[in-house]
Amino acid sequence: MEMHKGHTTLAAVAAVLMITANVQGNPVFTFQRGVDDYYDTVDTYLQNNDPSSHGSEPEVFVLDDLNTGVIQHGLLRFDNVFGPTGVPLGSGIVSATLTVRVIDASGHGADADVYMHRMLGTWSDSDTWDDWGDGIPPHNGIGGIQTPDEAVSPPDVTIPGPIPAGTRSIDVTNSVQAWSDGASNHGWVFFIEPLNEQWSFASSDWPSPSLRPQLSVTIPEPTTVLLFALGSLSLLRRRR
Repeated sequence: MEMHKGHTTLAAVAAVLMITANVQGNPVFTFQRGVDDYYDTVDTYLQNNDPSSHGSEPEVFVLDDLNTGVIQHGLLRFDNVFGPTGVPLGSGIVSATLTVRVIDASGHGADADVYMHRMLGTWSDSDTWDDWGDGIPPHNGIGGIQTPDEAVSPPDVTIPGPIPAGTRSIDVTNSVQAWSDGASNHGWVFFIEPLNEQWSFASSDWPSPSLRPQLSVTIPEPTTVLLFALGSLSLLRRRR
């Protein structure tokens, strides 16, 4: 069917507008409790000598102290990251960054490495050490969260020490890509080494929302519409 010149011009302009709308940069999704109506961050820590839950405390602690025998495993998760109002499931992840506000880095934590392992099963911020305790397989008298049965091993992320107090940005692209590819998002568990080291960061219950954990995910700019628009321009040129 022959196209009138006016129709050709209009279609070409529409195609150009579609391209312009999709070349402004890669979409970035940001998740932080209490910011832009997002409230789905979950965090806590488990402590071996404390039967209570710590899901409402302002800090997440990570500790392995041989002197006192106290062990703390930190847990952090961002729910509803993927889906209609979030990152499209199956997206390639250009980058993903976890930003935390380090609180305790003096003395103990200054020289420690922190390890982030993706959790393999569900957990709640009301969980206690006893929920993951010695009498539950595969712990065999060890207690706490164990790899590789309850969290992936090796770790997805190593945060090398020293880890000073202040804002810390952590590359978590591998974790988020795994979730986008279909692995269940159960967040991370934090371990610390060497022993006799401690570290903490502001939790999602920290008074100031801007200092709470933040997950930022960048995906590629949309290309399907862009390629369609380029093809339309080429087709219009051939028909003129």
